[in-house]
Amino acid sequence: MSMANSTRPRGPILETQLKTQIRNRLMELFGLVLIFCAFITSTALYSYSPNDPNFLNSTSGDVQNIMGFYGASYAMTLMFAIGWASWACSLAMIIWGFRLLLHRGHQLILKRGVFLPIFLAFTAVFMATNVPPANWPNSYNLGGFSGDAIFEVLVDKKSQFVLLKEVQYHPVTDEVIHVDFQKVKEDEKISLE
Repeated sequence: MSMANSTRPRGPILETQLKTQIRNRLMELFGLVLIFCAFITSTALYSYSPNDPNFLNSTSGDVQNIMGFYGASYAMTLMFAIGWASWACSLAMIIWGFRLLLHRGHQLILKRGVFLPIFLAFTAVFMATNVPPANWPNSYNLGGFSGDAIFEVLVDKKSQFVLLKEVQYHPVTDEVIHVDFQKVKEDEKISLE
């Protein structure tokens, strides 16, 4: 038998079980990264102050944000864009971080992740329908500029101030079937019960 004819079949470089273990550890690592990012985002949002110096606001005061200048800039960008809906970003990162860490539905992250921007837009619009607190320091409503802009387009392309008056739910499925708004004047004082 000659050397040219004595070739053995080669196996895979990594065994199937080893590939599975590596993939699982990478999923867990990505889950931990998402949880860490959620912690950073939540901390920056929690200590958000519109008076902090950041990329969008140059003031001479000290940074009050726990995450420093970059945390103030990150929180300001989120609040400016989608307002209080930015807390949904943290929530989504925490949920998917734990799902990846516990190997629950990790194959669906891309399919469901596509809907996160749509969910954030709807949340921003919902927040834009709410009346901001009396001490709200920003020029935009609770939904940020995105929520305000989308809400204006939805309401006859005219800027109108409204209050959410009543929400009716389906008795079996608990889906929203009707929403009542009350139009208010911009300079009118309102007492809520």
